[in-house]
Amino acid sequence: MIDSVESQNGAFHGGDSRLGPERSGISEPTPQRRPGAVNRIDPGRRSLSDQQFGRFHLVERIGSGRQGQVWKAIQLEPIVETVALKLLSPALAHDPKRLAQFHREAEVGAQLESPSLLQTYEFGEVNGIVFMTMPLVNGISLDEVIVQIRSRRARRPEGCWAWWSWLTEDAYIRAMVRVMSRVARALAVAHANQVVHRDVKPANILMDRQLESRVYLSDFGLSRDLDGPPPLTALYGTGTPLYMAPEKLAACPSDDTLCDVYALGVTLFEAVTRVHPLTIPEGLAPSDWIAYIALATPSTPRAVNPRVPESLEAVILKAMHRDPARRYPSASALADDLERLSAGELGASAVRPR
Repeated sequence: MIDSVESQNGAFHGGDSRLGPERSGISEPTPQRRPGAVNRIDPGRRSLSDQQFGRFHLVERIGSGRQGQVWKAIQLEPIVETVALKLLSPALAHDPKRLAQFHREAEVGAQLESPSLLQTYEFGEVNGIVFMTMPLVNGISLDEVIVQIRSRRARRPEGCWAWWSWLTEDAYIRAMVRVMSRVARALAVAHANQVVHRDVKPANILMDRQLESRVYLSDFGLSRDLDGPPPLTALYGTGTPLYMAPEKLAACPSDDTLCDVYALGVTLFEAVTRVHPLTIPEGLAPSDWIAYIALATPSTPRAVNPRVPESLEAVILKAMHRDPARRYPSASALADDLERLSAGELGASAVRPR
């Protein structure tokens, strides 16, 4: 994902220019929208200097970082539409790690279909610059929402109103339960298709400003196929330490789907309390962070925010239980309880670690 991005579109994905037709369903020479396929287009003649990139007119840069840029762009053919165009930094074009992540992001975006997963439209290369396109969403990431609400800046995010701007604390918590139930369903779709995310966190959840129902789990660059070989840890890394399950941090054998469930539990904790369940002690050397996170006892949601209902606290603590055998057995089971909770059908006594 793009580092240190201030963005209106949180769909920061990646891929590799070496996608083959047998891997991605690339159609040449005429690109067309179709589920389960990434379309590759022919290189264009113009560069970014004149605000043109192949068949795309660049309207506005909406994100940038060490890994590249994201632009709001108008696709000029075969159909005219506005898209989010992600460009991998030319400096990373020969980095096997970044290209593999970019490739994987495009592949997963084309493979999976869910209302809360962003589709990859196209993938390719223009004048040596690797790119992909996806829907343009008028949204920001959940971590930005958390920062806005925590600092009482939610009323005017980037000059416009957002649906969460108007909510009382109790209404906000209920809304976050609904939002995270959709994310859990999206994660369940990925798992059902043998794809684990491996980097679930607020920064990778995109929320539309106008509609609560439009929420997206993004950035599958670190994902892997459950049917495929284990990833090369030294090459890819395994995620973000603050959202990694204890067994993963301890380098123990682990079920990656349950690690995703743990990360989703931590994300839900943070969404309803606006703080992370663990606080890194001041002065602790970065080299000691992983050992601390692996062993530290997290806060409980109600200790941080007493407005969190006991039933919701029980769901969160089960999702992020340190013992994977006592967590929710799947993202689908977590989504079930969040939906029941949202409907008022789930009490704290009904939620027990398995």
